[in-house]
Amino acid sequence: GEYYLTDVVELLADANNRVTACACDDDREVMGINNRKQLATADRIARARILDDLMIEQGVTVYEPATTYVEAGCKIGRDTVIYPNCVIRAGVELGEHCEIGPFAHLRPGTKLGNHCKVGAFVETKNAVYGDGSKSGHLAYLGDVTLGKDVNIGAGSIVANYDGQKKHHTEVGDNAFIGCGTVLVAPVKVGKNAQTGANTVVPHNKDVPDNTIVVGAPARVLKTKGEG
Repeated sequence: GEYYLTDVVELLADANNRVTACACDDDREVMGINNRKQLATADRIARARILDDLMIEQGVTVYEPATTYVEAGCKIGRDTVIYPNCVIRAGVELGEHCEIGPFAHLRPGTKLGNHCKVGAFVETKNAVYGDGSKSGHLAYLGDVTLGKDVNIGAGSIVANYDGQKKHHTEVGDNAFIGCGTVLVAPVKVGKNAQTGANTVVPHNKDVPDNTIVVGAPARVLKTKGEG
């Protein structure tokens, strides 16, 4: 059964145990949670403490704490900026000088290097960004590793689920993923490679280094450096 905290005094006394009173500096430490409203209040208090620590101790800029949800267990580097209406889940790791949001959703397994960007309406999951890599707008990046200085164009997605299981995608350093590109996992995009707008790269049809591909399905347009 359930006992109220106030019942403990009588129960201990009846059992011939010593009861001692102690002062609590913050009454929120002993607040009750007996319904969903009280749970929401406790969650809001805990979230505010996390954000206070980020802003005061860690040097992170949070523009609108009231609409920013950061779970416990995240690591966020100094001088990273978080814009309004972002959700950053437990276990996410962000480097220094990153830019997050607005309206970004960073799910578990997301790890950003330094100077990375996860912009407006971008969702990530098990996504690793090398230093300087950016996804500015309207993208889904799940089960993917980006090298350094990769650019993900607006509307691009990693199609990581084939209906039965999820697969991994790799994008090499300095690759440029054009707007509306679909990378069907598992697939690899090489270093300095580029996809045209609305390109569909099929699974297991890797894009070589220094290659420009276009179309659905993707075909090689040319190798960079050629006339």
